Amino acid sequence: MSAPAAHHSPPGSSTPLAPEWRVYAHLYFPFITTVLLTLFIAQPYEHRLLLLASALPTYFLASLVHHPRPRPPERFTRRSDLHRAAVLFAYGRLLGTPFGLLNYLLDLLASYGVGAVLDRPEGAPPRRSEFLVHVLATAASTVVFGMIPPSWETAWTIMGSVDRVMYRSAWMALVDDVVKVLAYSDLSTKKVKVGVVGLQALIIFVTVLWLHFLFVVRRREIVEREFTSPTDI
Repeated sequence: MSAPAAHHSPPGSSTPLAPEWRVYAHLYFPFITTVLLTLFIAQPYEHRLLLLASALPTYFLASLVHHPRPRPPERFTRRSDLHRAAVLFAYGRLLGTPFGLLNYLLDLLASYGVGAVLDRPEGAPPRRSEFLVHVLATAASTVVFGMIPPSWETAWTIMGSVDRVMYRSAWMALVDDVVKVLAYSDLSTKKVKVGVVGLQALIIFVTVLWLHFLFVVRRREIVEREFTSPTDI
């Protein structure tokens, strides 16, 4: 008895789909580059041009692995509850905030409510940018929240919660757009290739500097604790 195929083709097609690890090559290779740069460059602020230029070999190496696949109609965070949960979990960790299970579960449930309002109807053509739509909605919620005085406790609390959820929804929309560009772009034109390299350069640049900032802050906190905590004599 033969084993089932690992990847299925669309109806009417005899060509097997590329495995996902090849489809997402342009997405995860920048993070491999980020790890290497973080390990071997002690002061990335002094090598900003190198950080940006590293996107060129990153793109070249990813191109050796990348294999295209037709873009699915659903957003990345809408294809699976696991995708949605993982991307939302990453939001707080990137900001360095402590994890709270109750708040996380409430944010996760609320993201479905935001999706019911802002997501495209099933079968409708996808937007060019989900992030732009969510940024505009988030900006509107922030403006409304800023207009409500804290003395209106109930309205202020409700609108603050809405604003919190909108920021997390915008983050998920950003991830959706990044996945769409890096995994499913048609790389047959120079314009698209330049756009992919530019996005990879931005990811590498921001991520390396952010990791360096977090490491510096963490080291500073450790040093301050050592100097301020009582020592055994």
